[in-house]
Amino acid sequence: MDATRERTRTSLPASTLRRASALAFVIVVLAAAAMAIGLGGCGDSAVTSPAAQIDLAKNVAAKTEILAVETGVRAYQAMNGTLPADASQATLGQFVSPWPKNPWTGGPMQPGAGKGDYSYAQTNSGFSLTVHLDGEDYTRP
Repeated sequence: MDATRERTRTSLPASTLRRASALAFVIVVLAAAAMAIGLGGCGDSAVTSPAAQIDLAKNVAAKTEILAVETGVRAYQAMNGTLPADASQATLGQFVSPWPKNPWTGGPMQPGAGKGDYSYAQTNSGFSLTVHLDGEDYTRP
C-alpha cells in the first residue's frame, strides 16, 4: 500500500504541482478580496431597513405615476389649445385612464400636500407638477 501511495505522489510532474499550488493561492486571495469587498459594503450607510426600502419603492412609484398626470396636462393642452386650470381627475380623467394611484393611500392621486399628492401650477414657460414624496418633492417637467 505504501508503494501505491508513493507512486501516486510522484506520478505528477513538479511543474504541474507548482501550477496547482499557484492556482490554489490565487483562488484563496480572490476569495479573501471578494469577502473584504462584500463586508466593506455592509457599513451602516449601506444597510437599509425594510421600511426604508418600502418608502423608496413608494417614492419611485409616485414619480412614475405623476408622469401620467403630466401626459394628461399635455393632452388637454393639445386638444384645447390652452393649459388646464387644474390638474385634477375631473379635468384630466378623459385623457388619463386609469387615473394614477397614490402609493401611500391606495386611492387616486389628487392635488394636495400629503405624500403621493401633487401640486400643479402654470408658469411663464408652461406648467409644473410636483409630487410630494417621503422626505422630498419631485417636479416635472
